[in-house]
Amino acid sequence: SSTIPCISERTLAGYGLPVLYPGTAEEVVRLGRYGVALSRASGMWVGMKIVADVADGLFTVDGSCGDVDITVPELEWEGRPWSYRQIPMLIPPASLEAEAQMYGPRWAMVRVFLAANPINVVELDTPAAWLGIVAGGKAFHDVRQALADLGLADDDAVRGAGIRLLRLGAVHPIERELMRRFGSGLDTVLVVEEKTEFVESAVRDALYRLTDAPEVIGSQDSLGARLVPVSGELTAGALVAPLRRVLSARPELADRLAPPVVPRPTLELQPVARTPYFCSGCPHNRSTLVPEGSINGGGIGCHAMVAMVDRPGSNVSSLTQMGGEGAQWIGQVALLEGSAHCFQNMGDGTFAHSGQLAVQACVAAGVSITYKLLYNRAVAMTGGQDAEGGLEVPALTRKLTAEGVVKIIVCADEPERYQELESFAPGTQLWHRDRLDEAQQALAAVGGVTVLIYDQRCAAESRRLRKRGEIPIRPTRVVINEAVCEGCGDCGTKSNCLSVQPHHTEYGRKTRIDQTSCNTDYSCLAGDCPSFVTVQAPAGPAAARERPEPPKVPDRDWQPPAGTVDMFLAGIGGTGIVTVNQVLGSAAVRDGLAVHGVDQTGLSQKAGPVTSHLRVAASTAALAPANRVGPAQADCYLAFDALVAADARNLACAGHRTTAVVSTGVVPTGLMVRDPSAVGPDADALISRIASSCGSLVAVDAAAAARVLFG
Repeated sequence: SSTIPCISERTLAGYGLPVLYPGTAEEVVRLGRYGVALSRASGMWVGMKIVADVADGLFTVDGSCGDVDITVPELEWEGRPWSYRQIPMLIPPASLEAEAQMYGPRWAMVRVFLAANPINVVELDTPAAWLGIVAGGKAFHDVRQALADLGLADDDAVRGAGIRLLRLGAVHPIERELMRRFGSGLDTVLVVEEKTEFVESAVRDALYRLTDAPEVIGSQDSLGARLVPVSGELTAGALVAPLRRVLSARPELADRLAPPVVPRPTLELQPVARTPYFCSGCPHNRSTLVPEGSINGGGIGCHAMVAMVDRPGSNVSSLTQMGGEGAQWIGQVALLEGSAHCFQNMGDGTFAHSGQLAVQACVAAGVSITYKLLYNRAVAMTGGQDAEGGLEVPALTRKLTAEGVVKIIVCADEPERYQELESFAPGTQLWHRDRLDEAQQALAAVGGVTVLIYDQRCAAESRRLRKRGEIPIRPTRVVINEAVCEGCGDCGTKSNCLSVQPHHTEYGRKTRIDQTSCNTDYSCLAGDCPSFVTVQAPAGPAAARERPEPPKVPDRDWQPPAGTVDMFLAGIGGTGIVTVNQVLGSAAVRDGLAVHGVDQTGLSQKAGPVTSHLRVAASTAALAPANRVGPAQADCYLAFDALVAADARNLACAGHRTTAVVSTGVVPTGLMVRDPSAVGPDADALISRIASSCGSLVAVDAAAAARVLFG
């Protein structure tokens, strides 16, 4: 999930699946090959746990990583050779035979397959070890990183500390005999895993009744105190303190560990924060507003950002899973009926995926609710893909009518588009988007399930299509005459558009349109302000402009790094932070270096804080184990937005060895757009805050440079 802290291995195991857990892209390929072979040999589906730092990570992968030797063992069951055969009839007695096969020879094949292949590996077999550490996937790499941060950077140092290491490629089932061999002679086994005691319980069961069985700790230590964190992200930085506690129990080790990082002074809470926000010209800036006193339901999609933005008129009282939008009203209506009308937001991609079932459920339940079907013609939250199985609006109205929706109004920014499309369902009305509030009032007065289809293409997707020449560029541009503007902010309040930006002048606060980010939605004109002027841009490409001659930079001698070089990037979502990380990583690979890292992706972070990590070394062997930059480890701190970079959580990656490169331009937050009284960030204070956490700092007005170079 992009939003909910969760683990998947318990669920997969509950379905009766063996579960593999890769920690890198290479392990995804290698374990994937084993998983396919295991499935064919046993007839079992094979689950794979993928955590965010793997799914959103970047890695250097050798093309030969999929060349693995797979051993498919022979299995005898009840005195005869066994091989999997499908039992297609799942009614008695065939279903009983299938159950017996699943819990008998099929699971037996899983166990012998795991034993026959190097899926679970003792990475470090220290003969006289006192401590064994068991971890799978990403958690194992975090353990190695945390040990390195404690001063146990190589195998010899770990052996010298009396530690044995077991890397699990399969976290379910646990290989009992391997676990018992691993635990033999140990005093303590430490299990490191995310969230709950899943592997820990299985390890404890495997070691039960073993002569001189070691004590098993993990989520709790031997005294029952919390040890490995069970909430939030499990990172190498979060494991340093628990590992120090365990290792320091041996007096001879306590003095050999690297000293704790001296805690830096606590940074004050910033008065301004950057939060995710709708793109300039996003349809949701207008479509998510509801009449005063209404109940507004949220769901999954970009429109869910209304839950992060305290904007009067669009606040939601509930959020549901994808496909459950509006179903909560079936239970709530008995308690709230007569108090207010319920509007439920739902994207067209969600509707095509599973949301249509919630609409049908409300029809069947006989409740009165208005679905606002936000028809944006792209799954913008994850990159602008087409909504699989989606229908054009006319076909959608006919489907909804056939399923019991009593009234439909389509509000569109370009109603004329429907002259070329098929006809609507009988009774469907087509209005301009400016009549949104009127349409909502009309639908709220109708009993039963009603639908308002708000048809306007995703602003980000429209921008992409215009750049590709697939839809025409809108020639009308909006500018503000600052001599007339009174800085009241009404245009920002009505449009909620990030391109309508406050601008401080010698005459006080004014407003201007940022032409570089404007997506020509024109909602700002709803303010009906005399300072607004529309102009027609000339057709064709812009005239060539004289560009300054770049300074001559002397070539520098370049040598591969001796260890790992760490870079941390911080900026605003939607401005290319992830792209820059990919460019830097690709450049390093082209120079023969090894890289890994992680990007903050998943849930849409447009206009919000986004970070990326990149670690570079001369070879894979020299690369630090974890793909995330740890506390005080960044060598280079690229601050594309000073407000995001000055956040204490991000500055934790900076230290005395860090050089920060900071863009000094101030980009308004969403709150500054819609609230004229909101205070903006103090650029000088932000830069000073970053400088206090770094060894050196280089400040550059990147936005001004971009305007000079690119217009």
